[in-house]
Amino acid sequence: MSANPYQTPTEDLLAPEAKDVGDIQFFSPSSRIGRLRYFAHSALVTLAFYVAILALVMTVGVFSVEGAEGFGVALMVVLGLVYIPFVAMFWILMIQRLHDLDKSGWVSLLMLVPLLNALVAIYLMGWSGTKGANRFGKRPPPNKIWHWLLGMLMPLAIIGILAAVAIPAYQDYVERAREAQHSGY
Repeated sequence: MSANPYQTPTEDLLAPEAKDVGDIQFFSPSSRIGRLRYFAHSALVTLAFYVAILALVMTVGVFSVEGAEGFGVALMVVLGLVYIPFVAMFWILMIQRLHDLDKSGWVSLLMLVPLLNALVAIYLMGWSGTKGANRFGKRPPPNKIWHWLLGMLMPLAIIGILAAVAIPAYQDYVERAREAQHSGY
């Protein structure tokens, strides 16, 4: 009657909650992604966008032989062609995130409404997704280490850019205030 403690287990060792995860389909709006994965994938797409823009600007600059007017026109056409797929990818990510929140992808059209788009963005970034399965599928799989790294990169990059702009502007303001104070204003 006693089982051998050294015998290979015959049951599935994964926890029941580990089995109930869906697949992430990067280019499909039909899957679900959580907050951190949304940040990470957005950061990845943003980095790819800037690398593509930089490469295209350099390529157009090298091959532009018609002068400044030709360079500007060629650059605008190329940037337009690059911009469209990246906007589509961001839209897919937004729909995936809305699916995790158990909302229809049609809610993403609210991003086209000024001021309301800020509320939708806060909702996408702030609210946690549905626990377990919802009408759009199983819950997303657990995040990997690269999701954490890229997910934290985006907020840190935004803070860094704001600091890079704000600190010199504040220093310039202080310098002008000192000059005004010494000049007798």
